[in-house]
Amino acid sequence: MEQQIARYSEIVRSHGAAELGLPPTTGCPCLERSGGGRQPPDELDAHLRREAEFFSRTAEMYRQYAAAKDRGEFGTSPQTQSIRVATEAGIRLFQALADWAEWARTVPPAAPTPKPPARPRRRRAPSEAS
Repeated sequence: MEQQIARYSEIVRSHGAAELGLPPTTGCPCLERSGGGRQPPDELDAHLRREAEFFSRTAEMYRQYAAAKDRGEFGTSPQTQSIRVATEAGIRLFQALADWAEWARTVPPAAPTPKPPARPRRRRAPSEAS
């Protein structure tokens, strides 16, 4: 998996996110997330929502492509079978990134840190009052 992420990052760097149809700030979203603390929580939440939507749409596009391959619309050559395996990797990768972005919206800094509950004050016993 680390090799796939490294290869993905290399492709994005060499071709540019725009050329690949990726959101402009997407190189490796997991690494990009660490810089999110510089954004206000509402902006970070919106950014992560857009990331989740993009990755979900991309996974769905690959699912449709895979379904067409499974129906035999592209034949059954070894090349087609190999592309189907690669397509499944894309489905799983983009779905994992979409799931990650949804999760990231639920934790700080995108989500406010919950305040701990107030501790009840201890009542003094009548004998301690004097």
